[in-house]
Amino acid sequence: MKKFTFALALIISIGLCGCSENVPSDSDNSQSASQSSSQSSVESSTESSSESSSAIESSAPESSSTTPESSKTPESSSKTPESSSKTPESSSKAPSPSSSKAPESSKAPQSSSTTPTPAAPTSDYLKIERNVVVGVTQKGFTAKEIVVPEGVVEIGERAFDNCLMLETVTLPESVTKIDDYAFNNCQVLTKINLPKNLREIDDGAFENCSSISSFNIPASLRDLSSDAFFACYALKSITVDANNPEYCSVDGVLFNKRKTELLRFPNEKGDSYTIPDGVTEIGEYAFDHCTNLKSVTISSSVISIDEYAFYNCTALTTLAIPDTVREIDDAFGNCISLQNVTYKGKTYNYNNIYELYSVADH
Repeated sequence: MKKFTFALALIISIGLCGCSENVPSDSDNSQSASQSSSQSSVESSTESSSESSSAIESSAPESSSTTPESSKTPESSSKTPESSSKTPESSSKAPSPSSSKAPESSKAPQSSSTTPTPAAPTSDYLKIERNVVVGVTQKGFTAKEIVVPEGVVEIGERAFDNCLMLETVTLPESVTKIDDYAFNNCQVLTKINLPKNLREIDDGAFENCSSISSFNIPASLRDLSSDAFFACYALKSITVDANNPEYCSVDGVLFNKRKTELLRFPNEKGDSYTIPDGVTEIGEYAFDHCTNLKSVTISSSVISIDEYAFYNCTALTTLAIPDTVREIDDAFGNCISLQNVTYKGKTYNYNNIYELYSVADH
């Protein structure tokens, strides 16, 4: 019986040992699960190699169940390339701003080339053709001061006409002619030089330049129009270079060289004047627009009074014309204050002054 019992226990013990060999342990199950997970991860990464890093992040939690600490290392390393990949991006953009600004800096010379400079008055202020100033630009029209460049030989007809802001003009020595009405109605022009080579000043060249107080005529001038200084209301003095062969001045009054013709009495010279002996002719426009002139004494040497000689002398009230005068043209236009003009024993006033002209012509 005891043998039977021992044999039975032995059989049961052997059976139990056989069963224990076939039953998997907990560690075997863990290793199997890890291998299965790693194989699954490899397969997943292989299949989704074209996908973005989101596939890797989705697999990370699965591996974190087995190795929670080490699983974050790939995740952080996977972000490192991302940040490094941005570095080239920003560096690739770095040249762009500088390169985009380069064209702007290249435009700087263009803007500076259009900036007016004193070294280029011709293009900025004047229109010049064949060494003749023919006009002014828009900028020249509003300029207060203009310097005409050397080489210009002529100031053309109406070149500075109605430049109402022009105060100062500097002419080069090369200028030989100032044409008709060149500076007409430059009402605030106060300073202009007449160059030493100037030979001709034409009709109305300085007409209504009502702020100029003096002119200095050079020795070179040969031809001066009688109405060149028409309506120069502020004119006080005209001087002439002593070497001029055609003209001279006496106490600021302009005469021909022989002093036989009075050419120009400055508008602001005074309110009375006595014409010197030896003068035979009172020239055209000689006293025109002398609005302050109240009386004139005419010497007995005078034989002719030219057209417009006293034009617009609005303050002139009395005048004694000597009998020696044989010719009187339309000399007293707009002398609205004339009350007592005596000639050859007869008295005239502004209302019947035209009778005087007919008497003198006979």
